[in-house]
Amino acid sequence: MRIAAFTMVYNESDSLTPWISHYGRELGRENLYCIDHGSDDGSTGSLGISVTRFPRRRDFDTAERSFIIANFHASLLRNHDAVIFTDVDEFLVVDPARSAGLRQFIAASKAPVLRAMGLDVFHERKVEAALDQLRPVLQQRRRVKFAKHYCKTLVAGVPVRWGPGFHACSVHAQPQLHLLLFHLKYADRDIFARAVDSRRAVSRSATDIEKGYGYQWRMPQGAYLNLVYSDHTLWPPGGDAALEPFDPYLAHWQQQMMEGAPIPDEWRTPPSVIPGRFANTIPGLA
Repeated sequence: MRIAAFTMVYNESDSLTPWISHYGRELGRENLYCIDHGSDDGSTGSLGISVTRFPRRRDFDTAERSFIIANFHASLLRNHDAVIFTDVDEFLVVDPARSAGLRQFIAASKAPVLRAMGLDVFHERKVEAALDQLRPVLQQRRRVKFAKHYCKTLVAGVPVRWGPGFHACSVHAQPQLHLLLFHLKYADRDIFARAVDSRRAVSRSATDIEKGYGYQWRMPQGAYLNLVYSDHTLWPPGGDAALEPFDPYLAHWQQQMMEGAPIPDEWRTPPSVIPGRFANTIPGLA
């Protein structure tokens, strides 16, 4: 089974290398593709994978980006059995206790699309240093929070369309308990602060502003950082002893999703600790 993965980037020097390392290890680098949306930082200069350069319009438009990605996805299906799209800070990981890897998990599935369980990875600055670029990420980070908006349908063997932010898909699927989407946007405070500065400098289309797309990137940097790394977000009363074990934690949120129960956003879901079996599933940043 031939499976492709692609991403779309603009000046993503911090995240692109681990994305290539991860999906290259899972699928083979010959099956990786990158859409460069006008980068000027040199980050896409010599990646060793296929790069398509797409000119950047003056104002970023969310609907236009979704259109580009859906059509690129459909074109890859002409030569691949399934195609994965993720943002560059999103890492699909199959539970090592359940499958040998992403390719095997997808090949064993008969579904036209697969939807992951979304988890935000956080940097606990009280006890965790900045990421060591030579070590796997999940050896250095222990805390995640369930994120309903990152339960995304990102693996498809048929053409699909996505809504803004890829949080909704034209083909419905229930989230797979053992297919996890680790979202690394918050996994290192300094890297995140640089990303906020970069994104705040991007001019948005009138439609994006009217509809509120990307509103968080227009928040003052200090306010956004305080929201993400507040003690209330990461440290529940009782400390680690009060945390639910990871496997029942995931099963609970999957059941809530399947039942259509109300789910709070990730700032109000309790944290859980990542089990040691995931320690080597996401490579370092170097």
